[in-house]
Amino acid sequence: MNLNAYMPVAGERPLDSILQDGGFCSIFRTIGCIGDSRTFAEEKGYWDPALACEAYILALGVNDLVNYHHQPGTLADICLTDWRKNAQTFTGYYAQIIQRLKEISPRAKFFLMTIPRDANMDQEAVLLQGSVIRQLGAFFDNTYVLDFYRYAPPYDAAFRDRFFLGGHMSPCGYLLTAKMVASYID
Repeated sequence: MNLNAYMPVAGERPLDSILQDGGFCSIFRTIGCIGDSRTFAEEKGYWDPALACEAYILALGVNDLVNYHHQPGTLADICLTDWRKNAQTFTGYYAQIIQRLKEISPRAKFFLMTIPRDANMDQEAVLLQGSVIRQLGAFFDNTYVLDFYRYAPPYDAAFRDRFFLGGHMSPCGYLLTAKMVASYID
């Protein structure tokens, strides 16, 4: 067995190698995904302790910051003793999701995604979302940042032609994104 095939390579970036099988993500028996547009927590029962997961992937910010221009907020918007007291800002709401899930699954790992580079989006809002995500990643324990802005391919015209249908990704686009997420976590 060549153990080097399973070890980090010096200088390798998180998405230099895209895994086809999910790699070491399979150590998590259950992974919950929370994102803009395609998932909604209340409707999907995310707060039900019977559905607690070992890991959560959060991909939020396009609707809140880019499309609706909600206030970004700061880490000061987070009340560590009661998530119900978090400020009504992107940072406060995002932290509330993490805090509620930590109550349900205290040992869970959290993977927070930044928005990829996309010329069709408000760049100031995209950079702001990335800044908030990086701060939240450092703020909470067992929380890691998947920096798609820095490491994913740009979601440019060529990417959109291949992987989008209308305003959302196509099934192929979501599959590619899932492979990139699993590779990054690996």
